[in-house]
Amino acid sequence: LYRRMPDWHVWAGEMNLKLLLDVLALIEEKSFTAAAKRRNVTQPAFSRRIQIVESWLGQKLVARTGSHISILPSALRAEPRIRSLVSQMQSLRRSMELDSAQRGHAVFTMP
Repeated sequence: LYRRMPDWHVWAGEMNLKLLLDVLALIEEKSFTAAAKRRNVTQPAFSRRIQIVESWLGQKLVARTGSHISILPSALRAEPRIRSLVSQMQSLRRSMELDSAQRGHAVFTMP
């Protein structure tokens, strides 16, 4: 059964910037509710997004015990690499925007 998923969904093994930012928000806030609010999504949707990242990585990032969460060592080990990826992706976007502005037009295509 085919279902159209929201744009933040992981397609064919791909990760995206929004999901990486979600993980960083959760690590920093140490709360699903606070991180979801910061990312401007509902808590259930945010929780699902974190589950998608965990599935993609093949590891749990947080331990959920009732209303408490613990950031697992796997998330803390991944955090510097996630920050680096986010920085590189944002830098690429800024670079492309500057290049487009200097040329006077922008062309973006999606696979």
